[in-house]
Amino acid sequence: MNIGTRRFGTVAAKALAVTVLAAAPLTITGQAQAAATAKPRVGWYFSSSQVDQGASVRIVWSATGTPRGARLLLQRTTGTANRWINVTYLRTLKGSTTTKAPIRGAYSYRIVVLDAKRKVLASSAHVLRSYANVTLGQVMSRNTSTVQVNGTLFRYVQSYGSGTYTFLRLDSTSCRSAKFQLAKDGTAGNTGTLSIVQESADLQVGTVTAVGTAPFNATLSGDAVDFQLTDPGSDNGYVYVDGFLSCYTADGRR
Repeated sequence: MNIGTRRFGTVAAKALAVTVLAAAPLTITGQAQAAATAKPRVGWYFSSSQVDQGASVRIVWSATGTPRGARLLLQRTTGTANRWINVTYLRTLKGSTTTKAPIRGAYSYRIVVLDAKRKVLASSAHVLRSYANVTLGQVMSRNTSTVQVNGTLFRYVQSYGSGTYTFLRLDSTSCRSAKFQLAKDGTAGNTGTLSIVQESADLQVGTVTAVGTAPFNATLSGDAVDFQLTDPGSDNGYVYVDGFLSCYTADGRR
């Protein structure tokens, strides 16, 4: 009985070993098939998608499921036809790099995954907005004039002397901020104001006291906005304004 048991155990062990060895290639084959069917993917982002023209922009990316010999290429659009041009090849599947923001405008950037034959396997795109200063005169299509305020010549593009006047209205704007210079003449102590009324942001008001000048900075949401000058109108004086806006289009509109 003992011998018989040992023989049975030996036969069973051999049978089990054969079973395990036969099953092992199936597991390996399954893993290979899973790897072969994995789809290449690439994800990435800008450190900031709104920058000044010429500024350095950091890009962070990560690609998965890429086949052997694949390469990553950063591209952006150019011209009125929005043609894709190469910016740089990315040397690793995961990492970061910097690039210079182009001249003022809105540009699509994308990272594409290329196989060894340069066939596009995957891509992912984002928009970068590059900002530059646009004068208030350019936005209004008006030339500037000068006025003497407290013994100094002040250059302005708009003035008003009685009540409230909306001198500029934009249904939407490509500008993110503005820097104004205000001036007020007339009776000393009287004030004038510049109000920024926006569809989706709080009211912002800059004040200037006669006789003198004052700076006023404002942020813009990109939606509809009114620019209003207010003067008391009781001192035969005026309130004056000039300045520039930071925009990604030449006329401040989008």
